[in-house]
Amino acid sequence: MVERRDLVVVIVTFNSQRHVEKCLRPLCGRNVLVVDNASTDSTCKLIRRNFPDVRLIRMSRNLGLSRAFNIGWRQVAGCDILFINPDVVVDRQGIDRLHAALEGMPGAALIAPQLLNTDGSVQHTARTFPTLASALARRTVLGRTRWGAKKLRVHLATATGSSPSCIAVDWTMGAAMLIRGAVLERLRGFDDRYFLYCEDVDFCARAWRRGLQTVYFPGVTFRHEYQRESRCSWDLTSRATRAHLRSTIRLIRSYPAHFFGRPLRPSDDNPRCE
Repeated sequence: MVERRDLVVVIVTFNSQRHVEKCLRPLCGRNVLVVDNASTDSTCKLIRRNFPDVRLIRMSRNLGLSRAFNIGWRQVAGCDILFINPDVVVDRQGIDRLHAALEGMPGAALIAPQLLNTDGSVQHTARTFPTLASALARRTVLGRTRWGAKKLRVHLATATGSSPSCIAVDWTMGAAMLIRGAVLERLRGFDDRYFLYCEDVDFCARAWRRGLQTVYFPGVTFRHEYQRESRCSWDLTSRATRAHLRSTIRLIRSYPAHFFGRPLRPSDDNPRCE
């Protein structure tokens, strides 16, 4: 077990040598745990050489993101967990601001920052829970119609700017989320059955069902070099596309009524923070 601390950063890597050094550099001095999913590149070698204070757990095979994350947070059970992807670069003061905001909202399961592309544009990471309509608008030519454009605007609506306000949302992308330790215990972490993709949607939905909110804080920004392999692709020879399809089917089976007409909504009024 690593030293019990109030907040631990958990990162899951897989052939992440391109990004991991930029990710870890701003985290120096923090309690950081990396779970590596059997990388075949120099990810682990780079971490051990340049970041000796980072605890590294190497898996013998790729267990998927959910299982690897669960292995990580259970090493520090009871701590709040900042879960970030290895292609995210944090703002050091932003971590403390996120944590302070989360502590001030006992009804929140997690809080997430605004993520920016490398060119400074805002990523639409806070979204409504997916429905058949939003899926058709995102993945088919219907997204180019007036109907589809309207559905996309609603689904991808994200507060932007440097507002200090925290906003309750349906779910937020798991690339960067600060999760309350007690909630991880209560929900038993991510659902291991999601190998990759949709584990973040499912976690937020399960939290919502227990009366816990997902909070988006656009006043804190991290940089995210987002390159989603399955985006805009129906190529079933792609492992990423197949993983996304399997996860989407599992999500629909878990929440069929909501997917086919009764979308989940936040359970309470939007919280605010300073």
